[in-house]
Amino acid sequence: MSFLANLGEQVPSEFLIDSISCLPCKVLNIILEKLPLFDAVRTCVLAKGWRYKWLMLSKLFLDYELISDDTKDLKWDMIFFVTNNYLLNHTGTIKTFYLRTLCWPHYPELYQWLLYLSKLDLEVLLLEELGSQPFEMPSYMFRFKKLRSLFLGNCTLRIPSTIGSFSTLFELSLRDVSINDNDLHHLLLRCPLLVKLTLLRIHGLDHLRIHSPSLTMLEIDTRIEDVVIESFACLVLVCIKNSFRYPGMVRSWRSVICCLSGLDSLQRLVLYGEFITILAADCALENFPLRNDTLICLSLCDVRFETIEVLRIEAAKGPKRITTYLKEWDVL
Repeated sequence: MSFLANLGEQVPSEFLIDSISCLPCKVLNIILEKLPLFDAVRTCVLAKGWRYKWLMLSKLFLDYELISDDTKDLKWDMIFFVTNNYLLNHTGTIKTFYLRTLCWPHYPELYQWLLYLSKLDLEVLLLEELGSQPFEMPSYMFRFKKLRSLFLGNCTLRIPSTIGSFSTLFELSLRDVSINDNDLHHLLLRCPLLVKLTLLRIHGLDHLRIHSPSLTMLEIDTRIEDVVIESFACLVLVCIKNSFRYPGMVRSWRSVICCLSGLDSLQRLVLYGEFITILAADCALENFPLRNDTLICLSLCDVRFETIEVLRIEAAKGPKRITTYLKEWDVL
């Protein structure tokens, strides 16, 4: 445009219109959400009218590992500045809050953010401490009324006796979390619509009890000693992973087999390394949940065949063989 002006030619009127700034707020929000957060923040220098555009975002994604600055303190300063400004000056609704960071020793700031967010209609919450010091989830964490997805990493959970219901929660993922048997059972009972449950590297959990009639997907690891699924009408996918931090095998794996063998709706079963090794050593796969006509895919992952002498899988006694049902068979 400046080139045409220097030539003394009239600048077309369409060039004078800032077509992006004139877009509806919802469209601008979609565009900015496609950018990495810090790039979205940088749009504030484009023009005066763009100074607060990034504060309209309904989703906040902050990942410590994606910040290019190598200095730990500067990374935290950037996260603190962006998060504080976003929460204090945000216009509109906040639907998603995603934070993966080295937060310690700044947990008081984190707790203040959580307290503020607990008063909003947040739908997705992800919190993960990347350092070695876990944070303790405050009690007002359980005030969220419209959460649909909750992801927690490297924290301690104590469930208050007065906990309300997560009546809209569909997905719960806990990784490197400390919680005892009773507290987890109490929490799950307060999630009546739970569809997907992930429990990996859980400290203090030995006996897993699940009463979730809507549950369709379950992912656990070999750290858990015992599994009891009291209601499994919809459970179609089960994944049992290795527990790399705890090399010990499942101590009472027969109860796990017994539990899985009763899953009448199971369609996909994914098993990992050590669990397969123990099962093969005792020929326990012969009695695994392959006897129903619902299982269509069996995946064996991270299998160390040098540790397995015989791997035999058979259907239950009867005229039908396992190949009648299985459509997929993977060894990865």
